[in-house]
Amino acid sequence: MKVSGGVLTLLIALGGAVLGSLGSQVVAFLTAERSAPAGTPGRAATGLLSKAPTAGERLFEVDQALQTGEFGTALLLAEEGQRLFPGDPRFSGKQKRAEDEIQNRFRYQTMQAAIARLNFAAAVALFDEIPGDSAFKSKATGELASAREQYIAEQLRDGQAAVKLALCDEAKMSARAVLTLDSENAAARGLLAECDKSGTSP
Repeated sequence: MKVSGGVLTLLIALGGAVLGSLGSQVVAFLTAERSAPAGTPGRAATGLLSKAPTAGERLFEVDQALQTGEFGTALLLAEEGQRLFPGDPRFSGKQKRAEDEIQNRFRYQTMQAAIARLNFAAAVALFDEIPGDSAFKSKATGELASAREQYIAEQLRDGQAAVKLALCDEAKMSARAVLTLDSENAAARGLLAECDKSGTSP
């Protein structure tokens, strides 16, 4: 499978996001002893990220990390749980959830950057990639809606000012920028109609 530049950037960013969320815990984990054999529950092995002796306690720790948004920590705890309890499928499910949320966090942050650059087409595409059950969906929904409304209002103000100065090219640019986001926007269509009356073709 060919890996595009965008996918490669995503993978690199995801690695940075995981490391950035763990701090000293990652260092301790990566430098820990790996002497404890897999599948030996009931013993707190040295060098492990978690000292919880049972699968249930470890799953509780993973859930806590997920709930507090510490997705990198949740990922490492879930991977550790799979090594120690290879017959318990719950750890793989937790791992998948943590990986998905790390990806969703990157999509959300990239969406914010797109909004800051007024690239609403990219922002909307990134928003659509965030699943509805993600912890980042509600944040993204509010931010995208607010930024979209502000952008439309600014474009309409600029377009109306341009019409008053008989600058129809500028007015049409503003109107079309609005219609890209809201194809039924009456004010934007009104700007195009005013330019039509002035004898300038749309």
